[in-house]
Amino acid sequence: MSSSTVGSLLAAIATLISDGLRILKFADKHHWGPDEHEQLRLLEDTLDDAKKDFQELSVLVNGQRYYMNDRRRELTNPELALLPCLVAPRTAFPARFYGTPRLIRSVIADVAAAAAAAAATRPSTDAIFLAQSISELKRLQGKFETHIENFKDWAKVGGPINPIWARETTELRRELHRAQCRAARRIFNSEQESSSRCLGAFLVYRKQREWATRTIVTEEEFHRRHVEEVRACNNIGKFERFGDRDIAFVCDFCDGHLVWGDLETMPAVRAATDATINAVRPGSPTQLPHWQATAYGAANREQKTVVYAPLAIANHIAPYQGDWVARLECPFCDEAPYIEPGEDGDDEMRNAQDESGFEDLQAFQEHLEWQHTATSIPAVPLPKAAKDCVVM
Repeated sequence: MSSSTVGSLLAAIATLISDGLRILKFADKHHWGPDEHEQLRLLEDTLDDAKKDFQELSVLVNGQRYYMNDRRRELTNPELALLPCLVAPRTAFPARFYGTPRLIRSVIADVAAAAAAAAATRPSTDAIFLAQSISELKRLQGKFETHIENFKDWAKVGGPINPIWARETTELRRELHRAQCRAARRIFNSEQESSSRCLGAFLVYRKQREWATRTIVTEEEFHRRHVEEVRACNNIGKFERFGDRDIAFVCDFCDGHLVWGDLETMPAVRAATDATINAVRPGSPTQLPHWQATAYGAANREQKTVVYAPLAIANHIAPYQGDWVARLECPFCDEAPYIEPGEDGDDEMRNAQDESGFEDLQAFQEHLEWQHTATSIPAVPLPKAAKDCVVM
C-alpha cells in the first residue's frame, strides 16, 4: 500500500508551486510584459489559496494532523457489494428456527469460523479498495509537475512567456481547491452518523442556524441575513448557466448539481413575507416554513415560485457514486420516528422521511408544496337566523 497521504501530496504540490514562483522571481524582469506579471500573480494567489483551504478545512475534520495523515479509502458501488464477503456475517434467522440457545450459538460459531477462514485467503480491504482522494491528488500532482516544467524550460530559453500558461494556472488552482474540499468531505462523512448532509451543505446550514437564534427586528437585518447566506453558498460552490434556460449550482465538496429549470436569474432573497417587518424568530414554532422565492422564467418571463437557493444548498446530499445530481433532505421533517402497526402484531419503526432523501430539486419542491405550504382557509359565512322557523 502506498504511504502517500493527503498531507504529503499537498506538501508536494505546494513545493512545485513554490518552485515556479522561485523561477519567476529570480528571472530577468527588464523585458517583462503584462503576461509575465500576470503569471507571477496567479502563482502567488494559487499558493495562498491552497494554504487558506488547508487551514480552514482541517478545522472541520478534527485538526491538521488528522487531515494530513488521512489514508482512509472511499468505496465505490462494486466495492460496497464485496463487503458481505469480507466481514463475518450475522445470522438473520429468528430464534425459533433453531430451537435452543445452545444450537444458536453453535450455528453462529460455525458461520463465523467459515467467514474468518474465507477472509484469510483474501487480500485485506486496504489492499483492495482505491483511495479516490489520494488518487485524485496524485493526478493533480502530475499536472502541476508538467506545468512547472514549462517555466523551467522558459527560464532556460528566454523570450516572452506563453499566455496560455496563465489559463492553465487558473484551471489548476480551481482543481486544487476542489480536490481539498472533496478530501475533507470524505473524512467528514466518515465521522458523521446522524446527518447525511454534504460538508458544503453543513457549512451553509450552520450559517442559517446562527440566524435562527436571533430576533430579526429590522428589514436591514433581514436583508443582511440573505447576503450572508448567499455568500456562504458561493464559498462552497458556484452558480452557472446550465444549458440555455436552466441554472445549476455545483458543490465543490461533492460535485453534486442542483438544477433550477427555466430560470432567467437566480433570486437572492425569499419571497415577500410579514417576517421582514415583524420581530419573529426564524426558527420559532409560530412561523410556518418559508422556503419560497420569486423568480421569472427564461422562456416567457412568467413569474414562478422556486425553492430558495440557500435553503436547497444547505440541505443537499452528495450524489450516488457515478451520478451527478445532488439529492436533498427536508429540514422541516426532522420529526421523531413513529411506530407503524404491522401484520401479526409486529410494529415497525419508521422515520418521517426517507433516509435516501429526494432524488432531485423538483421532487423536493413538490414535497414542500404538498407538506410545508400555508394554505388559506376560505371564510364560510354563518347561517342567518330565519324569522319564521317551520319547526318551531
